Amino acid sequence: MKRLLLCAFLSHGAFTLVSASPVAADTPAAIHSATEFLISSAAPAHMDTATSGVYTRMQALPGVLIGSGYHEHIGPNGHWRLGYPMAMEEWGARFGSLPACFEFELGEHRRKACERDWFSARIFARQGGLPVFALVMNNMSVPFELHQSGSAWDRRNGLFPVLPGGDAHDSFVRYIRTLAGEFRAFGHPCLFRPFHEMNGTWFWWCGNPDGYRVLWWKIFDIFRQEGIRNVIWCWNPDWGRTLPGGIESSIDYYPGDTYVDVLAADIYCNESVFPSYGEEVVRFLNGIAPTKPIFLGEFGPVARADFWGSFPDRIRLLPRIRGIMLWMGRGWDSWGSDPERGSLIDETTPDDIREAFRNFLDADSSITLDEWTHR
Repeated sequence: MKRLLLCAFLSHGAFTLVSASPVAADTPAAIHSATEFLISSAAPAHMDTATSGVYTRMQALPGVLIGSGYHEHIGPNGHWRLGYPMAMEEWGARFGSLPACFEFELGEHRRKACERDWFSARIFARQGGLPVFALVMNNMSVPFELHQSGSAWDRRNGLFPVLPGGDAHDSFVRYIRTLAGEFRAFGHPCLFRPFHEMNGTWFWWCGNPDGYRVLWWKIFDIFRQEGIRNVIWCWNPDWGRTLPGGIESSIDYYPGDTYVDVLAADIYCNESVFPSYGEEVVRFLNGIAPTKPIFLGEFGPVARADFWGSFPDRIRLLPRIRGIMLWMGRGWDSWGSDPERGSLIDETTPDDIREAFRNFLDADSSITLDEWTHR
């Protein structure tokens, strides 16, 4: 199979297509060599000393950082995502430890305006944790109405309005420049995974590989112009199990090694063990950039004792996984035949499942907050 890789030159926010070359993409080695066609004028040293130190520690880890990506509470009035204080409180009470990473949302995420919790992120960073920031941003080209219209899930007009020359480009640049200033004020080393699952079919930034790479380069360049050096950049496709072309199609969206520090994939499953396709995804990511850490950016296996009992041994066999962001919830369609069971582990979960999960957290390969801060 042949793929056409377009190469771009990034200079002070200007993008010029310089060449196109057919590349064999049948093997991870070929995929990695294909990414080397990307040409960059951005300074490679985009991390300050503290952030570079965190990144170096991450690369050298003998296990995986345990993170909380989504922690749902189910009560008499329904389901909702817990904010930082309550999520950490429940995590500690249920599992006897705290996550080394915690994800905060920077986008609107089905709201009219952002609700960025930099205050809690600072608390977590001062405790020694690694904050992870997502950006699920509304569609700037569509007026916002409650929940769907104008949200990230409104795909009308796609990427074109925010790209150079688009009607919303100036507004987008102002938005990102403001966000960069907030990262500067935050100051602590952090991981940033903007515009994830770009190889899917559900967000306005999906389905346009060339446009997506330009989008990524633009954001990276704005951060560079603003002097932001406390960010570890995480590129995060969907694992592609239900998508045409699978995870392999995501290579067309890869911005290039200069612009990415961590590769990730989102995985939801309901098997009794970590699925073989998930292992293929991890190896595929490792083939793109063999020296870079890999995260499971969203990891939501159905709550099963056999799964969590076997997972520590399975993960030791996978190359370069350095972080797992656990997404715990119920009622989504991500779990196939068992959506109501979900991945949430709480006081209603059977004892054998809770014990298996706590054993996973206690395993030598699992690095929680206390272990991360004392390394």
